[in-house]
Amino acid sequence: MHLLIDIRSPHPSDFSAYFYAKIWVKFWTSFHPHDTISWLLYEDQDISETNSFPITRDSSWFQKKKLASHSYGPDRIISFSREKTVDPSIKTILHISDITEFLYPRSIENWFTRKKREKEYKYILKKAHKIIVPHLDIGRELVEVFQVSEEKIYVIPYLKEKQESKNDSPIRHASFFAGEYFFVEGTSGEEWNPLGILTQYSQYVHELHGDKKLFISGNLWENLWHIASYIRSLDLIDMVKIGGLLPMKEKETLLSHASAWISIGSYYGWGTTIVEAESFGIPLLLSDIPVLREYTGIFIHPNHLEELPGILLDIEKHSNAKITKDNTAIMEVYTTLIAE
Repeated sequence: MHLLIDIRSPHPSDFSAYFYAKIWVKFWTSFHPHDTISWLLYEDQDISETNSFPITRDSSWFQKKKLASHSYGPDRIISFSREKTVDPSIKTILHISDITEFLYPRSIENWFTRKKREKEYKYILKKAHKIIVPHLDIGRELVEVFQVSEEKIYVIPYLKEKQESKNDSPIRHASFFAGEYFFVEGTSGEEWNPLGILTQYSQYVHELHGDKKLFISGNLWENLWHIASYIRSLDLIDMVKIGGLLPMKEKETLLSHASAWISIGSYYGWGTTIVEAESFGIPLLLSDIPVLREYTGIFIHPNHLEELPGILLDIEKHSNAKITKDNTAIMEVYTTLIAE
């Protein structure tokens, strides 16, 4: 069987799509060594696979279908993308990790743009042969919000893999990372409560005399000035770095050397970012919400961040994390679904 792995995604979600797709392909080919793989991506996406077929974002539907049907000849499309399928006649297994951007529209987005994206999203869901979700809650949202048939939805937990070694690709601001640091995932904007986390981190530094720095990653441009001003007011200029959106290799490097990964917000809506962080074997500080309970982490309620300074100090003294999960059972389920 030949599988086309669709990872067409805009930045910064392209990192998550490729990272998890790479894990998925690794396990699939270990169970099915005679199957072949091709990758479908946009020309400006950065991946290392040689058997890839970049296309432009403005390629016509006919050109995309022609590429899928004749250049790749896939038996199935395994999609980690939110773009329309390149060929509806080929059975597509679609992975949906969240629908947050549709439940919580961006403040800069007008009504027309939102409705257009919602229509496209419904089309993608309609054309998928099967839809894979990691949690029952996401499946319920698809049924209730987008009227997806329950028969198409399958709840399959994320595959998890421990990275064997640290990544040492070149990074910006290398001097800042000479010491140890915590990695804060700020991709979801204000929902991760940046000022609350910075307030508690300040107590860790100034009152508990913690010495690990704080690195904040993500699309923060809407409230960047406010966050930077608050960092100065807390006298944390030398301890906190705002990195913004990161290239894939640089993010892997920073995650591999981080002391912990922090993502604490009112809801979780960024799909495989936890899987990425967990694969590097670092402690996870997660929101104490039901959808994240399958993970092994340190849970903090987003309304009770006062626990954070003591937890950071404890991690500084006793850093430890392990990943355990039966990926075999998960791949057996995939084998059955893809064969149908």
